[in-house]
Amino acid sequence: MSAPRATLIDRSTDLMGHLGDMQVLLRVRLLGGIDEARLARAAWLLTRAEPVLGCCFVRRGWRARWRVREDLRPEDLVEVKAVDDGGADAACYAAFARPLDPTREPLLRLLVARGGQGDTLALTISHHAADGGAVKQAGYRLADLYRRLGEDATYVPPTRAGSRSLSQVARAIGWRGRLQVLRRGVTDAWRNVVPLRSWAFPYESGPSAPWTVTA
Repeated sequence: MSAPRATLIDRSTDLMGHLGDMQVLLRVRLLGGIDEARLARAAWLLTRAEPVLGCCFVRRGWRARWRVREDLRPEDLVEVKAVDDGGADAACYAAFARPLDPTREPLLRLLVARGGQGDTLALTISHHAADGGAVKQAGYRLADLYRRLGEDATYVPPTRAGSRSLSQVARAIGWRGRLQVLRRGVTDAWRNVVPLRSWAFPYESGPSAPWTVTA
C-alpha cells in the first residue's frame, strides 16, 4: 500500500485544525452484541482498503505529506467499554470529545459501549481524511467488511486506487460542470455575507444543565 499524495485541501484542513477538533462522528445502536475481534479486523482492513485511513499526516509546511503507518494493529482501533443501562450515550459523547492528533494517532477509532440492552458503536474519523459524507461511506464499508469476515475470515478487500485531488472530479464533469460549480460557490459565499448578519445565538440557563441552546 502506498500513501496518497497530500493535496492543497489536505494542507488547508490541517491549518483549520487549530480552530476546532476536526473530527467527523458516527454513532450506531445495535440490537445485540458485536464481535469486537472481528470488528477490529474489519477496521484494520478498512485502513488497507482506503489508504488514507492507514496513514498519518506529516506536517512539513506546504510540503506536507501522508505517510503509511506500518505499525498499525487491529487492536489499536477498537476499545470496548462496559456501561450501565442508559450509559451508552455518555460513553459515546466522552469518546467523541477526545482529541485526535492525525500526526500521531490512527485516523479512525471505534468505541463499543457494551450494555445490557445491546452494544452501541461510536466511530470517529479525522476530518483530515474524510468529510461528513465520507464517514457514512466508511460506516457502510465497515459493516460490509464485518459481514464478509463472518462468511470468510481470510477475506481481504482490494486497495482503492486513485487520487485525493479534486482535479479528477473536474475532469469528469467537463468545463460546463466546472462553471456551474464555480457559480454555485460564488452564489453561496455571497449569500453567507450579504446582507451582513451575526451567527451568534442566544442561550439560557437551565435547571439541570449548565446551559441550553435556544435555536
